[in-house]
Amino acid sequence: MKITDVQTTLLIVPRDPPISDATAIQMTAGGYCFVHLRTDQGIEGLGMSAPSHGLRAVVEHDLKDILLGADPFDIEGLWQDMFWRVRGFGRKGLAFQAISAVDIALWDLKAKAWVSPSTSCWVPAATPPPSTAAAAGPPTPTANSSTSNSPTSSAA
Repeated sequence: MKITDVQTTLLIVPRDPPISDATAIQMTAGGYCFVHLRTDQGIEGLGMSAPSHGLRAVVEHDLKDILLGADPFDIEGLWQDMFWRVRGFGRKGLAFQAISAVDIALWDLKAKAWVSPSTSCWVPAATPPPSTAAAAGPPTPTANSSTSNSPTSSAA
């Protein structure tokens, strides 16, 4: 399987009225930047990040050539290649938001190829809940039980 197309969709939604917090006086818009990775087998992975024209440009102009023709299951190798490509931009901010959006899309694509939810790629299979006896805690000593469970005690 190979990546055949990399596209982004920028969704900007106006906020009316604008909102504010301790770091921004007025935020007049919100939204997402979606990253679409398509393969030669018709599977599409979807990633997302903050709404930014700059982030979109990093994906489409700086990371796209690394991804086209690549094996989408080589997530670690692609991450390393993307890191070395954008590390000169700074080790935080837009460049790493772009890598994160692509990383999410790669994991989504991998999960879809496996026909399972994304979380099952890294979360072990669910274990049954503990029984009520286990939830009640350790057993209390009885008159017939040993008073010491220490491995150093000996039965003299």
